[in-house]
Amino acid sequence: MEDLCIKLRSDLEHYFSMPFEVSSSLVDGEVHYKCSPSNEGSMFFDINVYIHNHIRLIIEMNPQKHGGYILNEMASAREDKIKRFVMYKEMLEDKGAKIKFYVNGSDVFDREWPSIWRSFMCKIVLVPIPDVDNAEKRFAILSEWMKYSFDFIFSLLTITDINEESLVSIKTEGSPSEIRSIRYERNPINRQLCLYRKGYCCEVCGMNFYDVYGDIGYHYIEVHHTMPVSLMKPDYVFDVDRDLVPLCSNCHAMAHRRNPPYSVEELKEIIKNKIKK
Repeated sequence: MEDLCIKLRSDLEHYFSMPFEVSSSLVDGEVHYKCSPSNEGSMFFDINVYIHNHIRLIIEMNPQKHGGYILNEMASAREDKIKRFVMYKEMLEDKGAKIKFYVNGSDVFDREWPSIWRSFMCKIVLVPIPDVDNAEKRFAILSEWMKYSFDFIFSLLTITDINEESLVSIKTEGSPSEIRSIRYERNPINRQLCLYRKGYCCEVCGMNFYDVYGDIGYHYIEVHHTMPVSLMKPDYVFDVDRDLVPLCSNCHAMAHRRNPPYSVEELKEIIKNKIKK
């Protein structure tokens, strides 16, 4: 159990570029994994993950003892963050998950967004799950859904995947636009939602890496910002549908042959004119 905890923590930290705490316990003969972003004073939230009867993955999320700050930030989330939160829920449901998210004891999706959050409880159930008869398979499904779970909560928060040391360095050496660039380009939530909604075919030429390369190209494509991040002001309201598109490596490179980049429509026209000639 301890080895898997270390591996899960390392995987989460690599994915989010922030420190995590992961521990395990035995409950009724089943191993429960408890994880949270590292913090002093129990001010964030915990995620408890376990596999029940070898076929059901159960994830439970709750604020930590002193998680009032997190609750307040969720309650005051901007409209674009609430939209992203709902989109992420839809994505997880499309992956087969059943989701319950209660705020102050009521389903948050059946009411207006509450202005005061005294508590929240989220439960995600995935059944059936792939066969997990060995440690490698257990690690794969636990890691994948732990990341989904943290992203689901992070979608409402201002937490980014930049650790403090990196951010200090950027603030010292870089410009505000460089900070925004890293925040938007490395945000796994925005990337996942873009690909969930728009798929893995290039928006310009239609290429799908899986069709060309087989298994090694499965679910691979690059994501391009239609609005250059250098032009995004600090109060810019980011919209996944408007601001991100999937592009193959060639079209992505060609888009950036000009500053500001070529639009999807311009690149399509360039290809169309080239074919005509």
